[in-house]
Amino acid sequence: MPFEKQLVIICISIFIAVMTVLIVLNIFRALRYKKNYKIHYAKMLYRLAIDYDYYLINNVLLPLGYTHVFRIDHILASNKYIFLIKDYKFTGHVEGKENDESWTLTSKRKDKVRRELIDNPFNDNKEARRLIPMILGIPETSSFFISIALINDESCQRIIEGKSKYEYLVPYRYFKNLITNIEKRPEAAIDKEQLEDFVHKIAAYSKITPQKKQK
Repeated sequence: MPFEKQLVIICISIFIAVMTVLIVLNIFRALRYKKNYKIHYAKMLYRLAIDYDYYLINNVLLPLGYTHVFRIDHILASNKYIFLIKDYKFTGHVEGKENDESWTLTSKRKDKVRRELIDNPFNDNKEARRLIPMILGIPETSSFFISIALINDESCQRIIEGKSKYEYLVPYRYFKNLITNIEKRPEAAIDKEQLEDFVHKIAAYSKITPQKKQK
């Protein structure tokens, strides 16, 4: 076989091998992300808390009666607001409106489109904004609290804002920008002692130690 043909075959073989490795790596990364998305979200929030000197409380469990518990995955306390955050990861695209009873999850498998109903994330947002002020003994209408449904980028490509401007659904890649923009609102900062009292009350209620950058 001429040397030129051998060289072409070798190059094609190397190309196929490299592409195979890349495909396998991408599949592995996707599976790993799907399994560990909560850790992925938590690391991003931890970095944000460190960079901006915010309080961060994870895995807040709020008893509802004797048999049920409402979970808030993260509470991020900034200078002006207390962000109540729940994590979501869907395989497919989600769509719906703030006050819809259910949302639609559309996924595609083997050229077949599948649609199913899922719980409206804004319902959890509203419940978080009801429970936390109740625990702290302050009005539910307080402007301190902002509820956020944090979702994977593949399932939603834009920020969805509630009518009250205190409830959001946000893709992972836009989360930091959303927090930064909200903090720019012309609101007075929460009193430092009051903020610390809020954070420690919430932490004590869930028996958690809040994390904060040490200066």
